[in-house]
Amino acid sequence: FTAVEKDLERASHLDPDRDWAEFTGGAERVWILQTYLRLKAAGYPVRISSDIPEEGMVVLHRQSELDYFSRRWLWFPATVTTNADTGVYRWADAEIVQDPSKAVPGRAYYIPFWPQPGLVPRDRSRGSVIRKVGFKGSAQRLAPALTSEDWQHFLQIRGIEWDYDVRIQEVYGELANRVRWNDYADIDLIIALHGFKYPAQVHKPPSKLVNAWLAGVPAILGPEPS
Repeated sequence: FTAVEKDLERASHLDPDRDWAEFTGGAERVWILQTYLRLKAAGYPVRISSDIPEEGMVVLHRQSELDYFSRRWLWFPATVTTNADTGVYRWADAEIVQDPSKAVPGRAYYIPFWPQPGLVPRDRSRGSVIRKVGFKGSAQRLAPALTSEDWQHFLQIRGIEWDYDVRIQEVYGELANRVRWNDYADIDLIIALHGFKYPAQVHKPPSKLVNAWLAGVPAILGPEPS
């Protein structure tokens, strides 16, 4: 595995479920570092480095592609690239995609993506009453209607709390300085969409839906292809 890390030695000792907050930003960490750590924990003979090996097979993220091939224009080992939210690779031997619709026989392969690490499921003792509705994600992907006073009033008169669990962004004039993307313990319903317009974020996987399923929380969806 090839990854760009400031402190690769420290990163190589992380535990995705224990240190889940380390994987809330940066696609390379989610795809490359996490996969390396989980395979290593399972006993597979994998290595991670910021350098490019001269033989074997290397797995890297789309963000590293240009740099990788510019340094290996004469020769390079077999390469597998992870196509997260980006475009199709041009030079890799094979690529991994996160949406089945992007798979191409003999070229691009769909592999189910990692769900939210360290996930805490909903407390079943909360029953079937909806007392808290949540959104987990980046603030810029939250539909504007869900930041309006009308939305908050709609919930307030029904005695429902709105949990905007977003990544370090200013929402409603307050600063959310710590995300809790792994914690669904007191969430009764998830807004699992990227917007109300179609097609909305067509390159995004159904991560919010999958995480909600695993957490035992019902989800409100949009008409997204994934």
